[in-house]
Amino acid sequence: DWAGQHLRVWLKPAMLRLIESRRNIWFVYWPHWRDCGLTIVAETDTWLKRTTQMSGELQPFELIYVPKGLPLRLAQPAAQVDEEWEKLRHTHVHLHRKVHVAATPLTVKQDQFDIFIGQGDDRHPMLR
Repeated sequence: DWAGQHLRVWLKPAMLRLIESRRNIWFVYWPHWRDCGLTIVAETDTWLKRTTQMSGELQPFELIYVPKGLPLRLAQPAAQVDEEWEKLRHTHVHLHRKVHVAATPLTVKQDQFDIFIGQGDDRHPMLR
């Protein structure tokens, strides 16, 4: 019986609002990106990350692989990492930026990783 492995969780409205507000917040290793204002472009194969941790320390569900050359549209300019719990993770946090994406990233799954293919109708031309 699988019912014993499920839990019901009640969230207070304030906690739910906080979680929802972070849905489109990601972190990037800034030297891997070219800043074009409200669009950034991957200069090398890189990652969107849910934290500023080193990519190799994250689980596959915490990362989206972004191939070189693909643009990422932002809702606001990339910002310095300001969360206290992120700022002290390692000595390279200052090289990361917090990005608020303009639309949810579209991905395809390969092995255990999600691969970025665009946002909305901005899919990579090979996938249209």
